[in-house]
Amino acid sequence: MSKVIVINAEHGGSDVGNKGNEISEKDYTLRISNYINDELKKEGVQTYMVRNSDDDMSISERVDMIEEETPNSKDTIVITNSIGDTYGGAEIIYSLDDQSNLAGLIANELESIGVKVNKYYQRRLPSDTTKDYHEIIREAGDRESIIIEYGDLSYDEDFIKNNWQELSQAVVNAL
Repeated sequence: MSKVIVINAEHGGSDVGNKGNEISEKDYTLRISNYINDELKKEGVQTYMVRNSDDDMSISERVDMIEEETPNSKDTIVITNSIGDTYGGAEIIYSLDDQSNLAGLIANELESIGVKVNKYYQRRLPSDTTKDYHEIIREAGDRESIIIEYGDLSYDEDFIKNNWQELSQAVVNAL
């Protein structure tokens, strides 16, 4: 069986996410997600977009869509595109159930285009350290799940605005 890539653009609709002077997270995560989707499809990769327009979607709605539409196996990779509060630089968060291989590949590709990668890591839920912190990762089932935070709008707004295609292509290259 070949891999299925699920692409999840954070935020949407009335939830703009982080906002800089000229850009909002919801718009750029959707641009990045659409680019990744289009490029992977050109390569013949099976993809599934969770949010492909400016819609309000809760995390539980996103999880339900992923569960209904994609196989619950390690052959499914869930990529969530985000622009976080990373204090200048990218961060990649991967599931407690997964190895760091894909996160490391993404970090290397981002660094190859000049992005400072602060770290790639796993994050635990403080109230139960056996579980992932982020619900989208925690509820992914057996799917490999990664959140990519491309930078922080306080520090990286111009870079993200001017280089979102290069950021997107770096993820495509890693995948």
